[in-house]
Amino acid sequence: MSTLNRIDRRLPYHASDADFEVMAERIRLRTTARVEVAAKPAQRPALLQLALAVATAVIVAVTGAWFATTEPEPQPTLAELLATASPETLREVAATNYDDIIFNQQI
Repeated sequence: MSTLNRIDRRLPYHASDADFEVMAERIRLRTTARVEVAAKPAQRPALLQLALAVATAVIVAVTGAWFATTEPEPQPTLAELLATASPETLREVAATNYDDIIFNQQI
């Protein structure tokens, strides 16, 4: 049994230099193993990469075609909104925007 297993929570700790060397070696082995695993690139088959590229191109083309054919709804002008507004709404808007010279001229 090593001295590391016999150490409890009481002071003073007694650990030899050999125990620290064993611990350092264990840490080094674990960290280098992690670095080696992280350094390996993910391998994808060429057919899968080709399928992903084709799928991406199709999605981009379909989305572009959909946006090109979709027309935005026309927004009513201020004059049209004022023509269809109720008198109460017009009074409220005029009270809210009383200092807006351009707006007040259109009322």
